[in-house]
Amino acid sequence: MGHKLMKLPSVKLVIDHRVDTTPPVVHSIVVHPTNVTNTHASVSVTLKIGDDRSGININSLFVEFDNGVEVYNSKRKTLTCKFPHHENGNGGVYHAEVDDDQVDNFGRRIMFTTVTCKMTLPRGSESGNFSLSHIYVSDVKDNWFSACCSPPSPGSSCGCDVLQAINALLPPSQQLPALPSFEFTDTGPIDTQAPIFHSVVPTPMSVQHNSHVNFTAKFTDNISGVNIETIDLSFAGPNGHTVYCYNWEKTSMGPNTMVKVACSARIYNFTSVGTYTLHHVYVRDIIGNTWDTYGNASTVLKDVNKRLPKGSKLMKIPSFKVIV
Repeated sequence: MGHKLMKLPSVKLVIDHRVDTTPPVVHSIVVHPTNVTNTHASVSVTLKIGDDRSGININSLFVEFDNGVEVYNSKRKTLTCKFPHHENGNGGVYHAEVDDDQVDNFGRRIMFTTVTCKMTLPRGSESGNFSLSHIYVSDVKDNWFSACCSPPSPGSSCGCDVLQAINALLPPSQQLPALPSFEFTDTGPIDTQAPIFHSVVPTPMSVQHNSHVNFTAKFTDNISGVNIETIDLSFAGPNGHTVYCYNWEKTSMGPNTMVKVACSARIYNFTSVGTYTLHHVYVRDIIGNTWDTYGNASTVLKDVNKRLPKGSKLMKIPSFKVIV
């Protein structure tokens, strides 16, 4: 009788129903060095980012710097800071390692992650001040923070919106005093000329359905070199059908900064039978100088030959046939 329980044992289960609905906060950005005097120099950018619940998705990080200078037929010159990519088989969502753990004034646990990216100034870069123009980061639950600068206008400084956006999430005592930047000075030649398209050869000249047509092309660039990832060549045929190639690969380098590239395109069974002629060429160099032509055979041929030296001009527009 003396050993009977007066009440049943119980456990109080406390469930935290809070979910992660707040984006990461950028607490600091450090650029090193802040003065660069030669091309191919490496500039590192170190960010300290905090998140209160799920942590940083390190593969989401994107940082870009802008010098506000217009280049030939292109946008302002930008440099993208590349972070190491992490693979974990989880759809690209990688939980960044936490190197600091604090509790803020509201009792929230803040997990801080410090990451560093690097960018290299290509040969022929324009001297000037490169300032932070775009930043993007998300946490594992896809809450994201993004800020990018508006196009510069007379009397305004590029990137002011970025600084305001970052500081809006920070307490007054932790706000960034100025937009992160670095100064680049180079006495070498400046690349202001777009790459030159020399030729493209399709093989075979007659292609059947459910097979491939192969392309080899030649480009030159005077200083910084051809950005192969930007190459776009397409051929127009009957009934509005187009054959184009992507994922160009470099096959060799030649004199005077010539690069030879190759690509293969599939001809599907629904591709219209007939002649396909080159109707679009797009290419950029490493600096960002762009050349683009689009139109019928005579227009494209005329635009291409305008930039080719004597003795190298194309006699006719490149083409191939799709046959049954």
